[in-house]
Amino acid sequence: MWQQVVVGLVLVAAAWDIRCQKIPASLTLGGILSGLILHCYIDGWEGLLFSLQGAVAGLLFLLALFSHGTVGGGDVKLLTAIGALGGTGFVAAVALALGVVGGLLALLMVFWETSLGPVLKGFLWDGYRLLPWFNPWTRGEENPFPYGIAIALGTCITLCVW
Repeated sequence: MWQQVVVGLVLVAAAWDIRCQKIPASLTLGGILSGLILHCYIDGWEGLLFSLQGAVAGLLFLLALFSHGTVGGGDVKLLTAIGALGGTGFVAAVALALGVVGGLLALLMVFWETSLGPVLKGFLWDGYRLLPWFNPWTRGEENPFPYGIAIALGTCITLCVW
């Protein structure tokens, strides 16, 4: 049951991050509360402890990146919500997948910016006028890449092999 909540949560968060360059606190805090309430309802105090441990683990995995300005607070809260819903083992697997996916997406962005992007910019300019909300040349400096995409992909990949 928690798996469906996690998938919905990360898909909405990724879409919001692409569109607005932010993940709303109401979404992530709702995910954290959902995990706490769901596990407490199913397993009582043991479920609540399970969910709290997962939330703390999720918080700790991205806290160092947040302190260096690499990820935003919404990303940290999103992984905290994933931990509250899936527990410590699941959020650790997501963090591992997230590192791989985030690294691959970063390489793709570098390739896009230096090699492929300038060439395609001229050919695809009309396409970007149709999708003005996702134009890699107009991303803000404070958030050059919506990390919610990497979190969503890492979570979905982890759920497929979990």
